[in-house]
Amino acid sequence: MSRAPQESVLKVVVLVLAGFVLVYLGVGNFLAKSWTVTSQAVVQGAPERVAAAVADLGAWSTWSPLDVPLGPETRREVAGQAGAVGQSITWRGPQGTMTLKLVAVTPAHVDYVLRAGDQGGPDLKVGRIAWAAVADGTRIEWRESGFFPDFAARWFGWFGAIQERVRAFQQASLAGLQRAIQPTAK
Repeated sequence: MSRAPQESVLKVVVLVLAGFVLVYLGVGNFLAKSWTVTSQAVVQGAPERVAAAVADLGAWSTWSPLDVPLGPETRREVAGQAGAVGQSITWRGPQGTMTLKLVAVTPAHVDYVLRAGDQGGPDLKVGRIAWAAVADGTRIEWRESGFFPDFAARWFGWFGAIQERVRAFQQASLAGLQRAIQPTAK
């Protein structure tokens, strides 16, 4: 058998692989580098009740499924004054550390950041939960943004999987918040 057909097949394989790499990098360079998800709900209850539940990270476990599993025996610790800038939830486990920290607290919203690592790790997500009185309760808007750290994440994000997971989490949390602040019958 001659070498020409083998070399020809090898060239085709190398060119196809090079094409895939170029498409992966080229298109990946134009894909979104960040994502934003916004969910809204109107809950029955006064804005003050919403503010009390949302601005106290220690109370989040009563209405939000927020959990950061970092391996077996992950520990969750809430630190800082409830409803104050700097209050945080830190998860520590065999796979590392994550911290959710309040960076702004006002009568109408809280802003937070989720960071990796113990001291000043990269911001993975930033968010705002805002509330305002409306005729039938309190309107809540939860906006969260994150960044795709690499081309693989950008491709994954292009299909919307991360955004759908965040949206489902926000909606479950807002439903839990409604149950937590539900006016009690007298």
